[in-house]
Amino acid sequence: MPTQLTRLRDHLTQGKPITRLHSFNELGICELSSRIGELQRTGFAIDKRWITVTNRYGEKCRVVEYRSREHRPQRIKVDLNTPCTATKP
Repeated sequence: MPTQLTRLRDHLTQGKPITRLHSFNELGICELSSRIGELQRTGFAIDKRWITVTNRYGEKCRVVEYRSREHRPQRIKVDLNTPCTATKP
């Protein structure tokens, strides 16, 4: 039977972000921040950011979303003053 740390690590290495509610509902982890800390102490790099979500009452609230640093979305720099030179293969 996989441990909470194993389930969390597997989830994050698949490139999926996770919030506290998702960890409870999908992975059976009640104390996500504790498991994140344990993973970080083993050398697993994790980024966190605050996101805004809507709760079941229609209210906006902020929650922390965690993501593996290796699988975070890459930012692309675009210079809008340079003409596009893309060609079809």
